Amino acid sequence: MQAGLTLLMLLVSVVDDLKTKKIHNALALSCAAIALIFIGVMHGSGGFMTALISLATALVAILPLYLMKVFGGGDVKIFAAVSLLMSWQGVLMTLVTSVIWGSVLGIFMVVMKGQGKAFATNLMSMAHQKKPEASKLHKVPYSVALLFGFMTHLILSGGIS
Repeated sequence: MQAGLTLLMLLVSVVDDLKTKKIHNALALSCAAIALIFIGVMHGSGGFMTALISLATALVAILPLYLMKVFGGGDVKIFAAVSLLMSWQGVLMTLVTSVIWGSVLGIFMVVMKGQGKAFATNLMSMAHQKKPEASKLHKVPYSVALLFGFMTHLILSGGIS
């Protein structure tokens, strides 16, 4: 049931992200509130310690990616919200697999849009420690990668951990 709730939250965030190109604060806060209520009802006060450890793990692990602009603010907030429903190990596995999925989705988008040359230019700029122009950066709706990462975690772990 916990995995289903997490999937539902991520699916709703994907719809929001794809429709508006952002994940709204109200959605992230609502997901966090629902997660906390669920934890309280299903696990009691003991569940809050696990949720707090998972949240801390998520924030520490995602901060460098946010600072490197891999994740946007909405992605950080929704990941923090759903991390409340996972173990710290599940948080890390979801994050690692979502980074892989984000890379795959990004390359797929570049190929589909015929932007291989701009992509190569960006890679060369970064290799020479130059910041690529913001207008030339390829944006991936990262909520999709988070959803795929969580689903991959579920498949690899045989359920939520």
